[in-house]
Amino acid sequence: MSMLKKISCFAVSLIIIVCSLAVPACAEDMSVSLVFKCDKKPVGGCTFSLYQIMDSKGNSTADFEDYAIDFDFSDSDTLSSAAETLTYYIERDKISPVAKKKTNSDGYVRFDVAQQGIYLLTGESVTLDGVTYTPESILFSVPSQGTDGEEIYNLELSPKYDKEQQKDTVTRKVLKTWKNDSGISRPDSIVVELLCDGEIYETVVLSDENSWRYEWTDLDGSKNWSLTEKDVPQGYSVSVSLEGITYHVINKGPTPPPDEP
Repeated sequence: MSMLKKISCFAVSLIIIVCSLAVPACAEDMSVSLVFKCDKKPVGGCTFSLYQIMDSKGNSTADFEDYAIDFDFSDSDTLSSAAETLTYYIERDKISPVAKKKTNSDGYVRFDVAQQGIYLLTGESVTLDGVTYTPESILFSVPSQGTDGEEIYNLELSPKYDKEQQKDTVTRKVLKTWKNDSGISRPDSIVVELLCDGEIYETVVLSDENSWRYEWTDLDGSKNWSLTEKDVPQGYSVSVSLEGITYHVINKGPTPPPDEP
């Protein structure tokens, strides 16, 4: 298990969602289902995994209490990055899901949800006609709130996906940025881990000397590549997102308290 700080940053909207989870519901009344399609065609045999991140009181579950990841349910981009970041750490730390299933020939799969809380849904890559499709991970709450304010206990999801033409070799880059800090508390360097099929392939030190960036070339194109930050600096959260061939690693400092009148 990594030595990252405990999840500590939650948006007001997340607190509202978690507080709403106190409404009792029977296990058989709660579920999440999805239909996975690539280029408008249903994909059967794609494996999806379900993880419980928090319980109904907003407490991190045992497997996820040591990750310093910023959640903000009011910002879709931040939430998407949090889901992607969690997925990479799950791969590295070999965290077991609460459930794991494959889609049927119609691309459909359903998970029964036993407890209210915050969940993460991940999907494994599939290669069709020389193109690799990777489902985007999704963070969601059970129950969730509908557009008219009603609570939804049976969720229906439609995962988006990234697609990449299959190649013999691929290139991956990493770029490190700092956000929301004065720079005073920044460490002189950080260490990132390039993962190959969930195993650490190489560790690299990023610092001013290499402009906080690095590039890997001639990587095996048939493998699944991802990236994690080894140790998140004290007082920071981390997000990792892949844009094109570049992993963007952002360490965000704590939001300063508002000035008193």
